[in-house]
Amino acid sequence: MSESDDGFVMTGERLSRTVTRLAGRCVTRASKKRSCRAIVSAAPTTGRVCTTAGMAEAPPRSAAAALRGEQACAAAASGSYRVVERRSFGPYALLTVHAPDVAAVARPGQFVMAAVPGPQFHLRRPLSLHSVEGPRLRLLVEPRGEGTRALADTGVADTLALTGPLGSGFPLGDVRAALLVGGGIGAAPLQFVADVLRERGVPVTAAFGFRDEGQARLAAAFEVDDLWVATDDGTVGRRGTAVELASAVGAGPQASVLACGPAPMIAQVGSWAAAVGLTGYASLEAHMACGTGACHGCVVATREGYLRVCVDGPVFPLDLPAATGEPPGGGVEAGR
Repeated sequence: MSESDDGFVMTGERLSRTVTRLAGRCVTRASKKRSCRAIVSAAPTTGRVCTTAGMAEAPPRSAAAALRGEQACAAAASGSYRVVERRSFGPYALLTVHAPDVAAVARPGQFVMAAVPGPQFHLRRPLSLHSVEGPRLRLLVEPRGEGTRALADTGVADTLALTGPLGSGFPLGDVRAALLVGGGIGAAPLQFVADVLRERGVPVTAAFGFRDEGQARLAAAFEVDDLWVATDDGTVGRRGTAVELASAVGAGPQASVLACGPAPMIAQVGSWAAAVGLTGYASLEAHMACGTGACHGCVVATREGYLRVCVDGPVFPLDLPAATGEPPGGGVEAGR
């Protein structure tokens, strides 16, 4: 999930002060079409962090996903958790965190909000759940701004203040075969998807696209038997995009397409899938400040109107996002 150096580019310092002032309280604020929800406490104390205050108004198709997101918010835990392993893939860091209460209820496609070490950082960063194993979860971090650089530098025995799991995950119950399509750091949550499907005996093919050889180091963080890689410059794997790779690889007419990456990539995946008669889901990217729907900073344009990525998503039907380029506020991927 994406960030700027100050963590949130749309409202900046004013929002930082607001989130800090309201930390630890659940608040509801009226808006034109739906209610805002709880603001997560920035304090690293263990406990439940928010409650729902009735369902927001939502289009019929997204109501079920919004409900799952609201329920996840209500069940989310907030605490300080110890880092038990750290692996590096070039500049990228894979952190293994002992967080049993978060791991116990996590689903593929959900995320956590991580407090950045240091008093100068007021807003948490959203990090996708890369994988979950027993009481431990893994977070794949790309150092983009000062905040994610500080998180990527976290070492073994350090603690991270996390809130989660948050958001709605990928619906995997009816998946009989899967084609995973990931772009750059956006591929991060797809390992968790692959793990769950593999346990069920579902065949999984993955097509990941990266900018160049440096970014393609991320592929080593994944354990997927049928994993294909492309780079824009052809230095690793095929030359081309993730969508071109997915088209070349294929996964059969019964495959569900499960994607995560930049907004232009998701639009291309949706167009390609529709053209070949495939359906699926996409995890969208947007800047986040609270992660619980309160600030409306992660709103994206969809065919059903503007929806919040953190609560109504981040996972949406593949044909739901509006094909209009970058969503308001940028992307969600850099903190993954």
